[in-house]
Amino acid sequence: MIDDVIDHLRNRDYMSGVERDKSRVKATGEVFTPTPLVQEMLDQLPPEVFTDPTKTFLEPSCGDGQFLSEVIIKKMENGSTYEQALSTVYGIDLMEDNCIECIKRLYGVNGTPLIEPLYGNDIPSEWQYMADVTITEIVGDKKVKKTIKVPSVSAIFKVNGVICNIVCGDGLTYDYSFGTYTEPVKTPEQLAKEVKQLKAEFKKMEIALKKSDAALKKSERERLKLIKAQEKAKKEFEQQRIKLGREALAEEKKRLKAESKKKNVVHKCIDEVSDLFGFK
Repeated sequence: MIDDVIDHLRNRDYMSGVERDKSRVKATGEVFTPTPLVQEMLDQLPPEVFTDPTKTFLEPSCGDGQFLSEVIIKKMENGSTYEQALSTVYGIDLMEDNCIECIKRLYGVNGTPLIEPLYGNDIPSEWQYMADVTITEIVGDKKVKKTIKVPSVSAIFKVNGVICNIVCGDGLTYDYSFGTYTEPVKTPEQLAKEVKQLKAEFKKMEIALKKSDAALKKSERERLKLIKAQEKAKKEFEQQRIKLGREALAEEKKRLKAESKKKNVVHKCIDEVSDLFGFK
């Protein structure tokens, strides 16, 4: 049985199951890690991560399950059952078709179930759908949000019948709850208490807003007052400059007048001396 599981998980064509053109590969970076390199990387991890059946693994860009398949194999080789190993791996991928291929690979949804309780002898021709999920899909060089249906199968790791350890979504924004989070049901008393708290918070915000508005108005009044004081000082300075200029001009006129008067006196003395001595 283990050999059959390993053969199913490992021996598949590289990047098979989905048609990927060059533009898609360029936009999404969909180049999966070859199996030998995956094995080499996992061999670098401490052995106890595979011998402990409770250790979990997360692949935020799982593709068609290259890493997760090898993790399951290594855990099975170290004593875990397939069911135990499968319940400890988690994956997320941006592309819906990759997630479907990963689910087929890990759960055996390909016509031959890996474990008997999965479908028994009755493999459904079409999947049943139970949950709407919003994902981001790459279209050309753009990201487009759309709503898809999450496939529901009778599997080991499920919440309300929905496989939830392999999720289609954006690894940068997904909350990584994997279907385990449920919104708690609140009693009317709890809701009334929350409403009361919200009203109190809103009242505090109103008071804070009024204080802020008053402080802003006060600041604006002080700013206008300062501008007026600056304008007044500038006007007084200009008036003082004009006054000093006028005073300096008057002093210069006085000086020139005194100098002219002094020259006239000198000239008069020279004339008188000339007359006295008969220099003319």
